[in-house]
Formats: sequence, C-alpha cells, structure tokens
Amino acid sequence: MNKDIITLKDIHQLRKDKLTEVREQGNKIKDAVHNIFMPQEKETGINGLMQYVSTGVAIYDGILTGLKIIRRIRGAFSVRRKK
Repeated sequence: MNKDIITLKDIHQLRKDKLTEVREQGNKIKDAVHNIFMPQEKETGINGLMQYVSTGVAIYDGILTGLKIIRRIRGAFSVRRKK
C-alpha cells in the first residue's frame, strides 16, 4: 500500500495557496462592486444630454413601478363593499 504522506509543510503550503486565492477573489469582488456602484463620469455635449435624459427616464420608470406596486397591495387588502 502506497499512501501519500501529508506533512505539516504540505498543509502550511496549501493554507498559503488558499489564502492567496481567497484574497484574489476578494479583490475581484471589490472591483466588481466598485464598477457597479461607481458614479458615471460626466460627459459634455449631446452625450451629456442623453445621459441626463436616460437618468430621468429611469427615475420616472422607477416611480411609476413603485406606485403600481403600492396600488396593487392596497387593492389586495382593501375591503370592497357589496352592492
């Protein structure tokens, strides 16, 4: 029977490798979050105007969606009178 012998040195090296791997993944996650939530750079000219229009449309759409959800929730819990 030939079993692989695992020494403390092997365990220490594996631990160092995994720690490095975890740190690399943490850095990737930080970069992804930074890219998602980082404010966009201001543009000038027609591109800047389109950026403002796009932001305005997104805000308007969010407000309308929120109002629709509130109306549906209120409708589901409201007591309707029978005629």
